[in-house]
Amino acid sequence: MENGDFVELEYTGRVQATGEIFSTTDEVTAKKNNIFNERTQYGSIIAVIGQQFLLSGLDKQLINLKVGETKTLEVSTQEAYGKRNGELIESFSIRRLRKSGIKPVVGEKFKNQNRFGTIISLKEGRARVDFNHPLAGKNLEFEVTIREVITDRNKQIGAIIRKYIPTTKPEELKFEINSADDKDVSIELNPFLLLTQGAGEMMIRMLGDFRDQLGFQKIEYKFPFDFSGVKTAEKELKEVVADVSSETESETESEIETIDTKKKKAKAPAKKKKAKAPVKKKKAKAPAKKKKAIKK
Repeated sequence: MENGDFVELEYTGRVQATGEIFSTTDEVTAKKNNIFNERTQYGSIIAVIGQQFLLSGLDKQLINLKVGETKTLEVSTQEAYGKRNGELIESFSIRRLRKSGIKPVVGEKFKNQNRFGTIISLKEGRARVDFNHPLAGKNLEFEVTIREVITDRNKQIGAIIRKYIPTTKPEELKFEINSADDKDVSIELNPFLLLTQGAGEMMIRMLGDFRDQLGFQKIEYKFPFDFSGVKTAEKELKEVVADVSSETESETESEIETIDTKKKKAKAPAKKKKAKAPVKKKKAKAPAKKKKAIKK
């Protein structure tokens, strides 16, 4: 194996101290260990060695494996999710959480300023929230099997797309190599992705992988919209937003519900009043300030 090789592999990740399985490519294993996620595409995955497709501590060890070989690889806390940081345990007003649509219940997970937190205790009107990664402070181990080295161009393109959008199903991978010299590719993506948080950054990073890993000089994104499906657009948007939100987080995390803490219920339209004698026009109000993150 060499850096830059596309390899197809299967793995199961465990917490070293307890043997608890937190991530796997095997659907049966996921169901047995109560970590099954219906949005996850189970089965072998394709990763590029040395290109941050996996945890750095795991990635650097793949270079020593051979096709068909299964090994258990240990990954230390430092090369996994780091040590627990006490400064990432913060206190919030329960009243503020409720106003933001968050249930003040121990174990409840929510998102605030692109950070995922878990409520760990409630006391005297305050909630303590842990923003550490669930696997922070733990040594991990992975049982890994290398199935093959991938040289097929189409599979390599699909692997890069699924790196950034892991919920993409095989039948949803749509792209076309447009030039005889293999340097020009167009990729069809769901147009609703444009409405998700961080979509622009994600697409730029994906462009870099297509250039650096596959040598493409021109990459074109297409966002076709089928108007025959307009009636289901709202439902589809919710599904895509949920998928992308969970896919941008590490697959080793348990499913975390994304909550828009800035969204408030729309006010009912004001009742029309009877016409009165003309009055002086009031000065226009200054534009409302942008809402800030949850106050503590």
